Amino acid sequence: MPASYIVVQLEETPRYENAQTTTPYQVGASKLYLPVEQANLTRGPQYMSRKDENRGVLSEPPRLIDGYQPAGSLTELLYANNMATLLTMAGMTGTVQAGAGVNAQHTLATTGTVTGGTFTLALGSVVSAPIPWNVTGAGIIPYLESLYGKGNVVLVSGGPLPATPIIVKYIGDYGAQVVAVETVSNTGLTGTTPAVTDTSSTAGSAGAVLDPDGKGVPTGANLWSFLKRTGSTPRTAQIGMYYSPQTVFRLGQGYVIKDFSLTAGGAFQGNMMGLVLLEATEPGNTPAYDTLGIKPLRKGDFTLTWGPTGTANTDDFSLNVTNGFDSSGFFDGNRTYFPKLMEYNDISLMSGTVHKRTVDVDDLGADLSAATFAASARWRGESMVSTSGARYAAFVNAPSCQFVGGDPDDLKNQTRFANTLQWFAAYDETAGYDFKISLINGVAGPLDFT
Repeated sequence: MPASYIVVQLEETPRYENAQTTTPYQVGASKLYLPVEQANLTRGPQYMSRKDENRGVLSEPPRLIDGYQPAGSLTELLYANNMATLLTMAGMTGTVQAGAGVNAQHTLATTGTVTGGTFTLALGSVVSAPIPWNVTGAGIIPYLESLYGKGNVVLVSGGPLPATPIIVKYIGDYGAQVVAVETVSNTGLTGTTPAVTDTSSTAGSAGAVLDPDGKGVPTGANLWSFLKRTGSTPRTAQIGMYYSPQTVFRLGQGYVIKDFSLTAGGAFQGNMMGLVLLEATEPGNTPAYDTLGIKPLRKGDFTLTWGPTGTANTDDFSLNVTNGFDSSGFFDGNRTYFPKLMEYNDISLMSGTVHKRTVDVDDLGADLSAATFAASARWRGESMVSTSGARYAAFVNAPSCQFVGGDPDDLKNQTRFANTLQWFAAYDETAGYDFKISLINGVAGPLDFT
């Protein structure tokens, strides 16, 4: 039997107790195994008390089940591949576009006769350390990374110089864009008219698919854009949770994420509600997860563009999305103590907090004036999507944020006073939405039933 796991499969229509698995209640074929840090599913029994019945005894009779309100929660790190399914469960609809950008390639070669010495490469005013005349293909990468940053240059082929030209590709922060050739200094080389040349062998281009920052998405990666789902019925999921070695398998149906929070450090926590939760036979699943080489998005990957201008430095950020889901029954003659419908009952809202290192009059003024401002949070990760050269990424864009509360620290005998401000994302008429969440990942999509 497998180790403990949690598996998610999207549903065609919210599945109530004893619902068929044929249209319109199919269960998606795609199985997502989540590397959760914590997860639970609960039935939420609602009891009927009969203690007020006059039966001639001054005691309470056994209580009866009056119904169930299935719920649950999960906590995991911010993995961009998994978020496509989790956001779909959280009241959003995603559209996916395949990246079309081209990563630039440069060729380093020699002219004349090179017999020894060193050369340097420069990007603007930044100059590499001296590079040996017979550097290998792999050996030149650290010198290029000193100009472009770690992980932004990879070897395509070639080397060592001077016999074999070296071809390198620019990825990550420099992917899907034109990359100017480096300035070469050959004064340290020996030989007969010795020189190293740097030429553009493949021109980089952004392509037709741009991320929310206007940067091209390279071929091989995918851009997902999530907005609020329309209509009255959310996208639900079937969730299986296996406890090993106790061999207990719990199966939930009609589950949604009713609210979730996300921090700058990449902690995702979702609270769920569902239609039915029962024990079942473990179906013989073989859990499969993304490789550990795909690292989660975390605080070192996070940047924040936050208005209004002139405010204090922000050292923490979090957001919360609440969905107006409601589960209910209806009287169709089928006996059950579980709800049968999962529907929207209210609008979805995004809010959160920002923690300011110091008290600032501009922050306080924005709170007082109820002015709106654009905000963008983004995580650009360390890991790349397969061979595309695109970093796994997540973006949150809110074009009309407002501060709605928050006061400075209490005045006391100290030199610095911080300020925690509450905000929410208001609807923006020009953009046509209040918030949008985007992902760059390796999920080609579309997801089942989207």
